[in-house]
Amino acid sequence: MADRFDLRKDISFNTRMTRASYDEQAARWTITAEDGRQWSAQYLVMCVGQLSMTKKPDYPGQADFKGEIIHSGVWPKHKVDFTGKRVAIIGTGSSGMQMTPVIAKLAKHLTVFQRTPNFSIPAANAPVSDEEDRQVKAGYKARREQA
Repeated sequence: MADRFDLRKDISFNTRMTRASYDEQAARWTITAEDGRQWSAQYLVMCVGQLSMTKKPDYPGQADFKGEIIHSGVWPKHKVDFTGKRVAIIGTGSSGMQMTPVIAKLAKHLTVFQRTPNFSIPAANAPVSDEEDRQVKAGYKARREQA
């Protein structure tokens, strides 16, 4: 993708950012990489998100729990069967929202612990014909320019 859309000029691959400092006077960010390179930018968008590293929770008494604990970010390789089980889902982020209706159909009882309501709309994904695919790809350049 980087080559196809000529993105290499704008991306530093395999680069670890070690520092970002903001200069109020200049209204600019100075970003420093592990290898010493530096960049200056008006905007800094850190899109690392919470999915950049899995963080397993540690609740009081968790070590004493006798049931199976599954973390959605580290799903087990074995088949998981919720049929007839009492299940608790902690959190309603993307994974929790997707798992809840599926597990609810199988489990004997489901409890969902939710701190903050989430919002979701259907993705409206649909099959794309070869012709539609060709038309979309033919318009990439114009869409990039418009964006």
